[in-house]
Amino acid sequence: MEHIKSELDKYLKRNGLFIMAESSNICNIFEEIKQDIIKKEIECKAYSFKEGVLKIAVSSSILATEVRIKSDKIKKELNKKLKNNLVKKIDLVIKS
Repeated sequence: MEHIKSELDKYLKRNGLFIMAESSNICNIFEEIKQDIIKKEIECKAYSFKEGVLKIAVSSSILATEVRIKSDKIKKELNKKLKNNLVKKIDLVIKS
């Protein structure tokens, strides 16, 4: 199985798709872990990851504050699941 992952990574890098795939993977992992970390159902969605910054859209400033309070734990859990220290910062954007 590790061989397949290695070959896929090489293919993605060779064709300039690795960063896009990595970004999508990080956003998907956030969607998987957000409920466990934030501890309640809130409207937020990771929509971008670039150069170590994960951008999360929230629907209000109150929710932005709740997510911001948990941002260190979110980064820690994401990096743990990725087995790499890729997520350096979380930016929150209020979108209605």
